[in-house]
Amino acid sequence: MNVLTSLIALGCVSMFDPVCRGADTGIISVQVGFDGYYQLGRWSPIQVEFHSSNASNCRIDVVVPDPDGHPTRIALPADIDSDGNESTVQNLRSGLFRMGRLNQPIQVQLVEGNGVLDTFTVSVDDAEANQPLTTDSSLWLLVGGTQIFNDVPAWLVKSAADAERTLERNVVAVHRNDASLLPDSVEEYDSVDIVVIAGNYELTPAQSLALRQWVERGGRLVVSIGSRWAEYQANPIAEWSPIAADGGRPFSTLGPLTTLVTTTSGINLFYKIEGANLLPQGNFVLSQGSEGPLVIRGAYGLGTVTATSFDLDHEVILEWEPAPELALALAGMSDMAPLRYAGSAGGGDTLGSSHSELQTQLATVVDQYESVEPITNFFVLGLLTAYLVVIGMADYLLVHLWLKRPQLTWLTLPVWLTFGVLLTNAYGRSQSGSGDDARRVEVIDVVADTGQVRVHDWLALYSASPKRQSVREAVDSEWAGDGKVSLSWAGIPESGFRGMFRQSGLSFGDPDYAYNHETLGLSEFPRLPNASRVLEGEAWLTKTGLVESTLVDDGRGQLMGTFTHELPRPITDWFIAYRNSAYYPTEGVSIEPGEAFSVDRFPHPVIRSYLTRAAAQRSSSESGRTDVRMTRGDYDISADAHLDDVVRMISFHTAAGGTGYTSLRNNYLERFELTRLLDLNRAVVFGRLAESIVSLELDGKPAEAETVTFIRLVIPVDRR
Repeated sequence: MNVLTSLIALGCVSMFDPVCRGADTGIISVQVGFDGYYQLGRWSPIQVEFHSSNASNCRIDVVVPDPDGHPTRIALPADIDSDGNESTVQNLRSGLFRMGRLNQPIQVQLVEGNGVLDTFTVSVDDAEANQPLTTDSSLWLLVGGTQIFNDVPAWLVKSAADAERTLERNVVAVHRNDASLLPDSVEEYDSVDIVVIAGNYELTPAQSLALRQWVERGGRLVVSIGSRWAEYQANPIAEWSPIAADGGRPFSTLGPLTTLVTTTSGINLFYKIEGANLLPQGNFVLSQGSEGPLVIRGAYGLGTVTATSFDLDHEVILEWEPAPELALALAGMSDMAPLRYAGSAGGGDTLGSSHSELQTQLATVVDQYESVEPITNFFVLGLLTAYLVVIGMADYLLVHLWLKRPQLTWLTLPVWLTFGVLLTNAYGRSQSGSGDDARRVEVIDVVADTGQVRVHDWLALYSASPKRQSVREAVDSEWAGDGKVSLSWAGIPESGFRGMFRQSGLSFGDPDYAYNHETLGLSEFPRLPNASRVLEGEAWLTKTGLVESTLVDDGRGQLMGTFTHELPRPITDWFIAYRNSAYYPTEGVSIEPGEAFSVDRFPHPVIRSYLTRAAAQRSSSESGRTDVRMTRGDYDISADAHLDDVVRMISFHTAAGGTGYTSLRNNYLERFELTRLLDLNRAVVFGRLAESIVSLELDGKPAEAETVTFIRLVIPVDRR
C-alpha cells in the first residue's frame, strides 16, 4: 500500500469504524469487531468489502498472529453478496477472526488460486478505531435507552480516583440505536460480556436465536421491560426468557433500589410511573418493592437474564447519582466497583509466579509430561553461575597461575564455551523424552432443563521432532450434534513469555498455519522439536434425557430430593454446590448412572469453607479460656498444583473468595464460573468421569491423549 492510499485509509473511518479506501483497488474496506473493539483470545466479527470481476473464484484470508507469533490464516466463508454490475462486482464477506497478540496489525488478503491479488493491513492505533481489549476490560453491547450503562466507564475511573485505588478492571460500552444492528449468529457474540436492551425489541428470529444461544452459553442479558412490556411480550425474546411480564402496573416508589448500591443517596419519586408487572416464577428477586418486584434475575442455560420492571431511561433513574453503580449491579458485576474490591492478598503466594490468571495456570498444569523432565529456573540460574565460575575463576587459575601464559585465554575461552554448549545440549536432550506426547483436560457441562451440552477441552501436544500436521478433534458419535470440535490455540492472558499481552507480534519468518472452517481444526500446524503447544477446543451439542431430577429447596436453603443421570460412567470425586452450601461424601461414594441419588443424607458445610479447606483450630489461653479460630488452606498457584483444585477453582472462583483467596484472576474464563447460578435455583454437581467423549486426530488418523474428564451437571431446583 503506498503513502497516498494509507492516508486515504486512515481518513475513511466511518461511524462503524471500518478501514476503507478507494473502489479502484481489490479490497475496499474492513470492519473489525464492534466499533473497532474486540477481545484478545476470543472470536470476533470481521467484515470485508471488495471488488473483483471474478468473485466466485476469490477468497478472503485474514492473517493474524497466535500467542507465539506464528501467522494464522483464517479463510472467511464464501457467502457472496452481488450487486449485479456488468464487469466489476462489489462483494461483501463476513466471518470471524481470533487475535493472539496485543497491538498487532490485521492482514486481509484477496486471494485467487495461489496468487494474492491485494493485501490490506488494518493497523491498531490510539484512536480506538481498531482496539484490542485485554482481560482488564469488559465489553458491553448496549441497545436503546441505556445511558446509565454508558456512564459506567467514566464513573469507575472517578470512583477509583476518589477512593485512591487503582482501577482493576474497566468497561468498554458499545452502543446500538436499535436491536436490528445486533449479530445474527451466536459466534459473533464471543467477545461480548454483557448485552443490555432497553426498549427497541425489534429482533429478527435469527437475532433472537443468536441471543438465546449466547445466553445459554454463559452470556448475561439485561432487559429493561418497564412501560414497554407489550413490546417485550410480542418479541421472540419473551418466548425463551425465564422472566415473564403480566401486563403493566404503576409504581409509586423505587426506594428499594438503594439496596443494590453502596451509597446512602435515596431515590425520590414524587409521582407514579408506569412499569411492568414482573412474575417471579421461582426466579431470584434482586429488589422487591411494596407494589411488586423491581428487579428479577433468572438462569437460562449457563447464563442469566436480568429484567427491570421500570424504564432504565426514565428521568428519575437518569438523574439518580448512583445510577452507574446500579447498572453494575444489574450486569451482575458489582465487584468491579472500587469500594467493593476484595483485595489481592490471598492464600496463594505469587512470588516467582509467571501467571496472574487461572487460565494460564490450567494451561501450565496440563502442559506437563511424564516423559519430559522440566528444567526449572533455579537449575538454569545454577548453570549460569557454574559458567561464570568456570570461565572466570577456573580459567584464571589455569592460564595465569598454572600455565602462566595469560594470552592462552584466547584459546581456552572458546573451548570452555563449546564444552558448555555441548554439555547443556546433551543434558537438554536427555530430559526431553524420546517421542511425541499428548495430554488433555476435558470439561463436560450438562444443562438438565435445556438439554444443552458443552464440551470444552485443553489439549497439550509435545513433539520430539519437527513436523507439520493437521490437528482436529471430534465428539464421539454416541452424542448428539455434528460431532465437530472447534479447535484453536489456547490463549495465555499474560504479558510474559508466550502471553497474548506482550508487544512483539507477527513473525513472518515463523511457519504459518490455517484454521479450517470445514473440519474446525488446524491445517499445517507447526510442531517444533522438543517443544509443546497448548490448544483449546469447544463443541456445543443437544442431548436431552441425560439428567432427571426431583430436587427441591426446603424453604431454608437446604437441598432435598433425588436426581438420576444417564452418563456412560459413574461420577466420582464429586460434590454438589447449591446456594451457600457444598454437599460432599465422607467416604468414596460414586453417583451411579441410572440410579436415583439422594442428596439430603450428606453433610453440607458453607461452600467457601469447603473450597478453601477451612478448619477450626482450638487454643487455650492462660486464663483457661478456649479460643476457636478458623484457618484456611493456601491455594497452590504453581504448575505442580493438583488438576482437580484448578478446575474446581475455575468453576467456583467467586464462591471461594475470588482473587482475595487465590491471588489469581478468572477474567479470561469468566463464563466458566458457575457461582452466579447457585442463587438462581440451580444446583451444580461437580466431579470426575472416567471416560473421554472427545477423540483426537493427527493427519486424519486417531491419536492417543492422556485425558482427565470433569463433569458439571447444572440442575434446576424447585422452591417450596
